[in-house]
Amino acid sequence: MSVKFTKIVVPSLIGLSFLSGCGDNSTNTFTKNTTSVVSSQGFSSQKNLYTSLGLGNGQWLIGGEDGISITSDSSNQKMQKTTSTFQIPVFQSSAQVIQNKNKLIQKSDVNETVNLEKSQIYTMESLNDGILVGGSFASVNGISRNNLVKIKFDGSIDMEFNNNIVGTVNKIIKEQDRLYMGGVIGAYNGKEAYGIVQTDFDGKINEEFLPFQDYVFVKINDMLKLDNNNLMLAGTFIKDATEGDENQTQEELINLTKTIVVLDKQGQINEDLTAKYSDVRGEVFSLALDENQIYIAGDFSLNKDGKEYNNLVRYNYNGDFDENFQIAKLHGMVFDVVTQNDKIVFGGDFLIDNNTTTRSFYIVDKSGNTVTIDNLEVNADIYNIDTYNGNIIITGDGEFQVENQQFENSLVLKLDI
Repeated sequence: MSVKFTKIVVPSLIGLSFLSGCGDNSTNTFTKNTTSVVSSQGFSSQKNLYTSLGLGNGQWLIGGEDGISITSDSSNQKMQKTTSTFQIPVFQSSAQVIQNKNKLIQKSDVNETVNLEKSQIYTMESLNDGILVGGSFASVNGISRNNLVKIKFDGSIDMEFNNNIVGTVNKIIKEQDRLYMGGVIGAYNGKEAYGIVQTDFDGKINEEFLPFQDYVFVKINDMLKLDNNNLMLAGTFIKDATEGDENQTQEELINLTKTIVVLDKQGQINEDLTAKYSDVRGEVFSLALDENQIYIAGDFSLNKDGKEYNNLVRYNYNGDFDENFQIAKLHGMVFDVVTQNDKIVFGGDFLIDNNTTTRSFYIVDKSGNTVTIDNLEVNADIYNIDTYNGNIIITGDGEFQVENQQFENSLVLKLDI
């Protein structure tokens, strides 16, 4: 989200055509240097992959359409044997559950040709005693679990964690003794919720944590815990207009819609800090942190001192925009961004100026200059990027080629950078 397009919050966005990039980035050098893929491995051909989770020792869980799968580093034979102890849970959507019930009682009005909704896994978070899985689903292994489930490290359901969410869970993060779950959320275990809930590790909700109670719409794509005890949220936040807003201009009413919101530990909106990100319009899908720098990625453009910036920008903790970071002009949108060493890695559904050999996956240095990869070609929509032990894990839907090797929908890369 990380909407992760967890980061993929609105699946209908996936099929959008390329959008026009904004501005002329002629002041930025397209190629700073060139790197190569030094090792690669495919790990899942499952379509529409949205999230990954490193379990340690070369094992990864991969989540997406129709559930999760597990894989291991192909160079580690010991780990390949261990994966057999993990029993893959079976996720079903509400439509699939209804159809199964209808088949069981052999109702005559079942339409066998209906195109059923599929379960979607958007986020996973590891705890000491299991893994929280969030997304859009109605049951796991035939047991009712609405959009949130805790599985043990062997793949079985933790029956003591029985908490249900109305809506879709796009991101789960942990912080000290609490959990944050964000997405398009309307209720948690029958309690009111508005886009985000805070719970303890057992799933007990903090009923006083309601930062968006007076908002008409909240969709959280990604969340980032800041070192200064603030929580940054990315997505779409539309505040309800009050009687005092009736005489405001259209531009002032537009300001009721935010893409970035910063919360304090008590769940109160830090209005001053939130206002510093008000220039980021459109939609933000992903956030990344590197020392005291925050990278914001999505589908947007903004103008600073006559320069156009689009889809990936950088701020510091204080909300100050960094004009020294400017990437080449993009046509499309960025779904995820991560940092590795002194590089920024991002992916999505886009083309970039001056490059015709690949799309949707790029690396830049800390000035925004593009680093080309001479033996990698990408023709895919990339929904999620993670880094584990020097590996870059790319998941999405499409084709990858490393020299003469072909991969579909997922790829593990080690780069010479």
